[in-house]
Amino acid sequence: MRAENSDGVFTIFLDSEIDAQNATEIKGQIDGLLPSRGEIPLVFDAKELTYISSAGLRLLLSTQKELGQKISVINVSPDIMEIFQMAGFQQLMNIKGA
Repeated sequence: MRAENSDGVFTIFLDSEIDAQNATEIKGQIDGLLPSRGEIPLVFDAKELTYISSAGLRLLLSTQKELGQKISVINVSPDIMEIFQMAGFQQLMNIKGA
């Protein structure tokens, strides 16, 4: 996982899978990547994401709640988009397909 701060947007590039086995570790990585940044928008780039479980969905929600702002998830594959749609995440955060 890597992060990039460009043009006033902080982007975290997600790796292949987020599930119950690795969600806690990934949350720690995300927390370590986030700078003290105030109101800079946070974007998760899901181009490499191939699977997300309910634990991964909770991770995104908890990150959004901690930041107190709506996050974006971009480059979402059709399979992952279906999961977001079934969970109603399109009403909770900005989600854009690949």
